[in-house]
Amino acid sequence: MLISSPEDEKHWVLVLKSQIAKVLLTYIAKPAEKRTTIAITPPTIEQISHKPPDITMIKLMIASDNSAQGIGEVCTGIIQQSNLDETEFSSRLQVMDGDLATCANIQSLQSQRVPSEYSADTITNLLTLLGGSHTLWNIGLAIFELHYGNTSDSRDCGAWRWLDSLGIPSTKTLDKKDFTKMIQNMEKIHEATIVYCIMCVMGIQNSSLTDQLLSLPGKTIESIIDKTYHQYFSARAKSKAAKSASPKHSNLLLRLGDFASIIEGNRAMKSGDIGRLMNMWKRWSVIAIGVTKLRQYAIQLPRMIILLNHVLPAGLSKIIRHSLLIAPSGRQRHFVAKDYFLEHQNCWLKYIFNQTGRGTEIDRLKDLYSTNVQTMLIQKLATDSGAVHIFYSHHNKIDLKSMNNCLRMTRANNVCGPSDKAGD
Repeated sequence: MLISSPEDEKHWVLVLKSQIAKVLLTYIAKPAEKRTTIAITPPTIEQISHKPPDITMIKLMIASDNSAQGIGEVCTGIIQQSNLDETEFSSRLQVMDGDLATCANIQSLQSQRVPSEYSADTITNLLTLLGGSHTLWNIGLAIFELHYGNTSDSRDCGAWRWLDSLGIPSTKTLDKKDFTKMIQNMEKIHEATIVYCIMCVMGIQNSSLTDQLLSLPGKTIESIIDKTYHQYFSARAKSKAAKSASPKHSNLLLRLGDFASIIEGNRAMKSGDIGRLMNMWKRWSVIAIGVTKLRQYAIQLPRMIILLNHVLPAGLSKIIRHSLLIAPSGRQRHFVAKDYFLEHQNCWLKYIFNQTGRGTEIDRLKDLYSTNVQTMLIQKLATDSGAVHIFYSHHNKIDLKSMNNCLRMTRANNVCGPSDKAGD
């Protein structure tokens, strides 16, 4: 159920090759032909509609999500605001997205309340799902820390050295409050590593990049992509590197594979492809078994995958899967997870409320501001008035100066070599 099928493995190979192709065509070369078939995005598996969602905000509730009393208060608040009685509420399936602690707590309470004479006391109608963004952030942080390295060792070639060579202060890279910046830094490290791997395959690792991209035939570019994959991403390459006397090369290949899954999960989420995201969740379920900080995810994530793919009826499973990601602006490739959207609304709620000078009136925050936070946003007001809102897409690209500085570091430390230099 969690082991990738042959079709999933073939798709994973296409994912890795698309990442290599994207980096190659962005920083190193361009096809000589006007029309090429080089794919920089993996094939779509299960695309979600980008129709803007119809979301209704309910009143803010002051309750702890780490206790039985807090969960009871949340359920009571939902019952009161939805005009349902307890019997009707408990007879309906209630799908709830939450973080890891909330999901684990609710499942623990469900196991303690079964069996029960009254259906309202069992809370078995609550179906908890891990939030997509929180899952990406927490697993990404654990993998990032795993490959971060030792900053006090000058010979260490962990992720911190790549960040330092790219001009990013290593002291600010593990800030747990800025997960977006953390994912962006992981993407920069991953792309910079792929750039040097490609240059090693091409035999130009001692050169520097320029503004002018190399013009190469499409067949040559495809050959470089295949060679890079087989030399640095394939299972045979990892097995061969593991037998080497130096762990540096093996650690590099392991980091390439782990970071590739995080980057693919982030891009799949943005593109609204729940099929690609589900494949990454399966891969993370296996990775979580060997990472100490992900022990709870090793339990909860496989449970959610099996529930969505094998337990629930096909129709209900599809409805739930297609509700995990939303496109608030109604644009393609601008999807976010629902928990990310909620965090965004909470950020604006706190900002707007605190700027009005009424930061101590909690009742006003719950009754007035929380239900109207979307209306208070300038973007929402402009849309309702008929004005045209101009959107901007943010791209995470490394500038030429930083990339060349990183390449100098890679040459000095021979990061892609199978063994260390003499004297290292």
